[in-house]
Amino acid sequence: MASPPLFSLALPPPPERTVGWVIQAPEDEPLDSWLWPGTEHLWEDARLTGKEPGQPVLFLQSGRDPLAWLGWGRILEPLERWRIYGLRTVCGERLVPPLPVVDPSVNLETIAGSEEHWENRALGATLGFLRYRNRTPYGDVGARDLKLTDADLHQLVRAQPLLRGLGEPSRSVSARSKSTRDRPRPPASPTAQAPPSMLNIGQAERLVVNDLRRWFGDEVKFSSLKTTPGRFRGQDYWVVEGSFWSDFVVKNFQYAVVAETGELAARRVDR
Repeated sequence: MASPPLFSLALPPPPERTVGWVIQAPEDEPLDSWLWPGTEHLWEDARLTGKEPGQPVLFLQSGRDPLAWLGWGRILEPLERWRIYGLRTVCGERLVPPLPVVDPSVNLETIAGSEEHWENRALGATLGFLRYRNRTPYGDVGARDLKLTDADLHQLVRAQPLLRGLGEPSRSVSARSKSTRDRPRPPASPTAQAPPSMLNIGQAERLVVNDLRRWFGDEVKFSSLKTTPGRFRGQDYWVVEGSFWSDFVVKNFQYAVVAETGELAARRVDR
């Protein structure tokens, strides 16, 4: 039996029913330690109130413009129920590259910007659809975790229709959106088979080095470089990672290079 999607989008939405949560992850926080399928993470500053094991979670990249969804996961059983803070989640999927909160093809005028259409006004304000008002719940302003009700979920889906397919094992993505959703994460399996010879290890490393120098200048000095083969969703990749010096600061990086085409399918570089 096929797995159901992450959220049920039956209409009309039940009033004020909590269907999940949104957790904010600022861009200055390292993501690779927890944003991989099956990886657990403890959010020490997220509240336990109202959370139930198994509830879905959307991970939001905050502190940047435009905002983007990094992936999704689920809430885990708390280690100590008496605590007020300390939420545990497990990642279900990483969206590489991140999924914009608002699809470029969506007409913003169709998204309700009125407080009457948002049950969690703090969520609407965080996503940029509302302005903070006196009626915005004080406890949710700037909070790590934000409640997601059924009605608010429908607002999110209107802004980004691809949220409908989250959680499905094989979701259909249009050609226009394929670059946003179907990029793989760099695999970590030590038993991965070597990619085809059409792109060798030296060529993959040169592509990554040239890309980094294009962004940081020709003066960057590499202190480490490691390349391993990987395979994801039937496609072969080179995973190139390491570190380099730029402006007297060490920066780490990780790339996934499509072995067949040389496309830089995924990129992570310290800011």
